[in-house]
Amino acid sequence: MEQYKTEQIKKKEAYYLRPDIKPIMACVGTCRDFGDSPHLKEIHRVQNDTDAAEKIDNVDFYADKKDMDAKNFKHHGKMTYVVSDINNKDKFSQEFKDCTGLVVAGRDKKTGENISFLTHQDPHYFLNGIENKNKLREDLRERIRALKERCEEGTLDARIFGGNYFGEDKMEYRENYLNSIKFLSSETSSALGFEPVVVVGPKNIGGQDDVFYDNEHRRLYIVRPVVGDATTNPVSPENMEEEQKKWFVDE
Repeated sequence: MEQYKTEQIKKKEAYYLRPDIKPIMACVGTCRDFGDSPHLKEIHRVQNDTDAAEKIDNVDFYADKKDMDAKNFKHHGKMTYVVSDINNKDKFSQEFKDCTGLVVAGRDKKTGENISFLTHQDPHYFLNGIENKNKLREDLRERIRALKERCEEGTLDARIFGGNYFGEDKMEYRENYLNSIKFLSSETSSALGFEPVVVVGPKNIGGQDDVFYDNEHRRLYIVRPVVGDATTNPVSPENMEEEQKKWFVDE
């Protein structure tokens, strides 16, 4: 029996995919749940091995501008947002605290391989001023447009994750989370024609998410401090107002 939660995809939720294309599946668990997962080992290996880093993208929210530019990542400076390059590499990103993330994938027309990009963005940054929001919107739209052009029709999929949601005395966190999800959902659905599922709700006791995306198998692994409450269930953005009632914890 799996100790972690695996997102269950219903056929109606993947109506936009061809029958032969797998949707992005998400697994959510703690470090202890995943144990000796090869994906966690890959993250540790890449952090200490330059050669390994050629085969997997570290979508590092805390990287310097020079490092992000070298990888063809889109950003607006350190600790603002980062949008990875589009390629066939596995990807990981760490320390999603208040930050939210998005992964979009499709099948390349020329190679037949899965290709993807992954984002990591801070709502405190991009929700603070129209200029910041427009910069992320511009870069996100460019990446989605480029991915669509490269991919076969009926093979594109997307998932949203990350974020914090605290009690009523911390309204800023709640509002930033909800507005961040609305922004990502709106931008993605308007470009792709379907609403991406939020594969896991927000953390409500603090801490961070670490994420690994297995590009070949379209598998998203999310490591977080606690698993088992309502916040680890997938959510449709259209049901967000109802779902958030389940996320409160006593403080």
